Parts: sequence; C-alpha cells; structure tokens
Amino acid sequence: MAQSGTATEPAGESDRLRKRVEELERELALHKAHSGEADAQDRTLFENTGTATVIIEADTTIRFANDTFCRLAELARENVEGKVSWTQFVDPGDLKRMREYHEKRRIEGESAPRRYEFRFVSAKGKEREIYLTIDVIPQTKLSVASLADVTELKEAQRMIQRSEDRLKTILQEMPVMLGARDENNLICAWNKECERVTGWSAKETINNPDVDSLFYPDIKYRDKMKSELKSRAGDYRNWEWETTCKDGSKKLISWSSISRYAPVHRWRSWGIGYDVTTLHEAQERLRSAERLRVAQQIAGTIAHEFRQPLAALQLLSDLLELKREDPRAKESLTKRVRSSVKRIDGLVTKLLSITQLEPSNYALNLDILDLDKSTRPPRPLD
Repeated sequence: MAQSGTATEPAGESDRLRKRVEELERELALHKAHSGEADAQDRTLFENTGTATVIIEADTTIRFANDTFCRLAELARENVEGKVSWTQFVDPGDLKRMREYHEKRRIEGESAPRRYEFRFVSAKGKEREIYLTIDVIPQTKLSVASLADVTELKEAQRMIQRSEDRLKTILQEMPVMLGARDENNLICAWNKECERVTGWSAKETINNPDVDSLFYPDIKYRDKMKSELKSRAGDYRNWEWETTCKDGSKKLISWSSISRYAPVHRWRSWGIGYDVTTLHEAQERLRSAERLRVAQQIAGTIAHEFRQPLAALQLLSDLLELKREDPRAKESLTKRVRSSVKRIDGLVTKLLSITQLEPSNYALNLDILDLDKSTRPPRPLD
C-alpha cells in the first residue's frame, strides 16, 4: 500500500519540492557570496568589471549584482539580490522588446541580440540610457549582463548633432553660394543660393559625375577650368567663372576658397561664390556712360578749337573779296588762308589720334584738348 501511495503521489508535490531545492540553492549561493566562501577571484572580477553587472535567472530575478549596478539602481544590495526582477528597471517602452529577447535567449534554435540600448529607470525614478551586453552562461539558464551608462555620451552626441543641424541650416539659408566636392570630385554640398542662381537643384548636382558638363558645356572652357582649379588647390579669391544655368543663360560667378587651410570633414574642397553678372553689366553701362560723357566734352572742346580757324577763314575770304584788285594784299591774304587750312588739317590729325585714347587717359584733364595753341594767330586779323 505504501508503494501504491508513493506511486500516486500528486505531480504537483514534485514540482513544489524542485522549486524548494532551487530556492535553497540560491540562498546557499548568496550565503557563500557574502560570507567569502565563493571563489574570491571570480567575485573580485564581478565587482570590478568597470560597469554595472548582474546575473539573471530564467524567471528574470536578479541573482547577483555588483556595487556599480546597485548604485545605478539606487538600491542596497540586500534589496536587489534574489528580491527583484530586472524588468523593474526597464522603461515601459522598451520592456516588451526586452522580454522577447530574454525568452528567445533560452530557447534552443532561437537568437536574440547580445548588444543593444535601452532606457533604465532606477528605484527613485531616475532615467539613464544604457548600452547592454548580455548572454547566457553556458550549460545554464542564467545570463550575465553588463550595463554601460552612456547617458552623457548620448547627450554629447545629440548636442553635436544639433550643432551640425544648425550649421547645415545656416549653410543652406545664407545668401551666398556654397558648393563642396568630396574625395571623388563629386559635388556633395549645394545650397539654396546655388539653386536660385543657377537653376540647377541639389538633386541634379550632388553625386552627379557629369555635373561639369552642365555648368561648362564648352569642352575647351571646361578643360581650362579644371586645369586651373587643380593648380590653385583650394586657395583662391574672387575667381570668376562663366557658368551655364539650367535655362541656358550664362552667369558670371565669383568664387573664393580657403579649403586648403580650413578643411571640412568629408569635403575635399569647398568654396563660396556670388553672382557678379549684374555688377559687371552695371560697370559696363557705367563705362559706356563715361565714354559718352567724355565724348560730349571732347566734342564741345573740338567745336571751340575749330571755330577759331573757321572764323579766320571767313574773315579772310571777305578781305579777299574786298582787295581783289590789289595783288600784294591778295597774295598776303591767300597765305593766311593756306595757314588756316593747314591749321585745320593739323587739328583733324590730332583729333584722329585722340579718338584712339581710353577715357581714363584724359577724362580727368581736358586741358590736353587744347589741340594746337601754337596755331592761333599771334595777333588779331586786320
């Protein structure tokens, strides 16, 4: 009967006894760990890994935790080991994912990531960002996890990213053109002002190996530009290039670069430019207006210079008419006529030479337009 009773012993009793044995084993392990009976070397390594470290049971209970983890959790060791689940320290947004990893890690044939990030919440509600490294201890259902606090690092990365985003915004929105090329000589930066001036969008230019044929369709001009660009090697000021825009028009762009002395990460070369087409057109109009103004002044001076010998000729012709019967007077007057004609011829010669001069050579000193003071009569005509 006794054997029969033993055979029919409830299955639940066996499970209860097994769980009790596991509890006793955990208590013994904790006792040994705290009483110094555990391997001193292993305990030293566990305590001095440099990161928060825990050993986790299959049911998510934390079996062992080092001092670094306890400080992170803001709990005393006696309130952690064998008392709490790791799930207590996980942000709700990450908990489902991490539970799935925990279960898969203990199922043969399943895999779960060994390294990933999650948000840690301490017993006092303090949030930290953690980089977790975790794996199952061979031939057990236990796992060992190392928690590296990367909160400050992540915040520094976010600050750098925010700074980079602000810089990109500034470069995109500034009212001057900015273009850059990478190690493969492909355009890697093309801001909004470049798009506005040329009509070529960033999508059409960035990483486009044929972009130079868009800007400089004339192959001779393009080869010349490439050769000069290579010789200048990221050090030039106000270098003007005639660029062909998307609508077929041509614009003169003045480029400057100090990329040789101020390199930018991932930019082999970079430069800023501005459209000087309108400026050059305005300068040309100004030069034309200046030439017209000078021409008007020249014309006035020439009219004055010609008026004197012409008046003399008019007077001499009148005198000739009056003295037609006097051969000697007639001969004298004829000589004067020839002299005036010669003077006019000299003035014409000088005028032809003046028209070949640039305005800047004489515009500021119109005295040189007194064409031939020596040809004026030394005394009034009688």
